[in-house]
Amino acid sequence: RFETMQQAAVRFALALLALLALRCVAAAEGVEHVVVRWHGGDILCGECGGLNFTKSFACSTNKRGQWDDGTNAFEDPLPEHAKLTSVEMELFGAWNCDPLAEDGKVYVTLQGLMVGVSSALPTSSKRCLCANCATPVTFKSGYFESGWPAYNYKGVNTVQVLVVNNDVCLSYINITLRYTK
Repeated sequence: RFETMQQAAVRFALALLALLALRCVAAAEGVEHVVVRWHGGDILCGECGGLNFTKSFACSTNKRGQWDDGTNAFEDPLPEHAKLTSVEMELFGAWNCDPLAEDGKVYVTLQGLMVGVSSALPTSSKRCLCANCATPVTFKSGYFESGWPAYNYKGVNTVQVLVVNNDVCLSYINITLRYTK
């Protein structure tokens, strides 16, 4: 039986659409979670009145704990052949610790690339005397279809928290890594 040109074109277009649909399904998306902790600060408060109680922290200026310029690291948890496309970081800490300074600003980077910036930080009760009583602040990156630039797949990656204008005491960061495969 003979097909008209129009019927052949329609059949070709449908086959092409089916092939593209299979390709889209093949690009699976996934999520991995990592927790990065700061250490060394002395716990001064045993109860946090509704805030998140933590057992470890470090502060950005007053030598409480191991701040290390706000830098910490984690091993890449992504599966083989994954491509990191976006990052969300939920920082748990005590914010704006210096009552005499203006409100602080925090920049968060992954491998030197900006994840986010926040200038609307909460003011911690007792001005970080209870630095182990943590309030969360969330940062979300943009979407990198080609993969996160400079991400160290199957290696160690560096997170940095840069503080401007005030002090923070950071307990930990919940990092959500979104990827395609």
